[in-house]
Amino acid sequence: MKVLVSIVCSLSILQAKTHPSPSDPQATEEVKILLKRLHDQSGKGIMIGHQDATA
Repeated sequence: MKVLVSIVCSLSILQAKTHPSPSDPQATEEVKILLKRLHDQSGKGIMIGHQDATA
């Protein structure tokens, strides 16, 4: 049983890591390109972001 759970967990992790896709099936092409670029940059350093809360 432990082997089966380990295999299922491993396959789930591999699938999640290798195939980025938007959660919204109606995402625009721009969003898909942005998601791909972010995924391509992951693992190459540290990404930071900032939200302008006063805008």
